[in-house]
Amino acid sequence: MGSAIWWTVLSTMVATARSRLTPRMLSMSSRLASLMLLGLGTMMLVRIAQRML
Repeated sequence: MGSAIWWTVLSTMVATARSRLTPRMLSMSSRLASLMLLGLGTMMLVRIAQRML
């Protein structure tokens, strides 16, 4: 039940935010999220490589 409530709240928040953002703002937020994921992935790979040495 908690999971269903969480997804309902999250989906509502995203739909509300999306309707208020311009296409340019959505594009910028997508790029920022991509850079953050790339950075986190790179950090993980560096840590794994350090452990193997």
